[in-house]
Amino acid sequence: MSSPQELVSGTEDLLSLPEVYFQVKALVQDPDAGAAELAEIISCDPGLSARFLRVANSAFFGMRGRVETVSRAVAIMGMQQVHDIVLATSVARAFSGIPSSLVDMEQFWRKSVYCAIVARMLAVRSDVLDSERLFVEGLLSDVGHLVMYLKVPGPARQALSVARQEQGPLHLMERKLVGCDYAQVGGELMSAWGLPESLATAIRFHTEPAAAQKHQLETSLVHIATIATGVSMAADGTPSIAADPAAWETTGLTDADVDAVRETADQELASVLDLFFSKAA
Repeated sequence: MSSPQELVSGTEDLLSLPEVYFQVKALVQDPDAGAAELAEIISCDPGLSARFLRVANSAFFGMRGRVETVSRAVAIMGMQQVHDIVLATSVARAFSGIPSSLVDMEQFWRKSVYCAIVARMLAVRSDVLDSERLFVEGLLSDVGHLVMYLKVPGPARQALSVARQEQGPLHLMERKLVGCDYAQVGGELMSAWGLPESLATAIRFHTEPAAAQKHQLETSLVHIATIATGVSMAADGTPSIAADPAAWETTGLTDADVDAVRETADQELASVLDLFFSKAA
């Protein structure tokens, strides 16, 4: 049996964010830093700056008018939103070393991006400021599974198979067969990366949002987004488990909100996948 700490330990070679992200993170946390310094760091990485501009100019993130330079995009968007987008664009690099023999990464990112879209749109409906951070939390909600497939592929796949056969919650079967679940492992990875506590908490507790002592709104939004994603990605279109009643109460959302968001997410998925994961810059 394994703990989240044991599974995350030693994965740094394959699962690490690029250094440029941590430079951006340090600047955003520095009260004396400004937009010009942030734009300079992003501009020094040609691949990141090109992809950042693609995202900044996308309809999905709502930029008005064409933005031609990184400095202009940073000035308009603000440092926190820039941080969130840089984090999202850095994720693809972090997992580029995962062998295809272990995970169908195309399907993994399709599901993850769909969850990210839904989480962000649900956040908007719940009047959450800086809703882009829910995009990142939705995007990273399933990364614990990548760690598990790397470190304990046999038990992780067995848990998935048994959960499907018994039509029960996967995270509970993982606790039984692995010793911990993917959400706990994902939260531990967020902490190991030094990411914000709110993000780590939302991922760690999104399977059981009522257990979160802090950041319950974000955790509940990610919980509902993952349920909605499971419904949309299931072959028969039906969920394996229902959303936690506490999550509905915390967010103020309804089934009608989720249905509307899923419809929009279906339309947005291909373009958002291309923004973050296409090889074109």
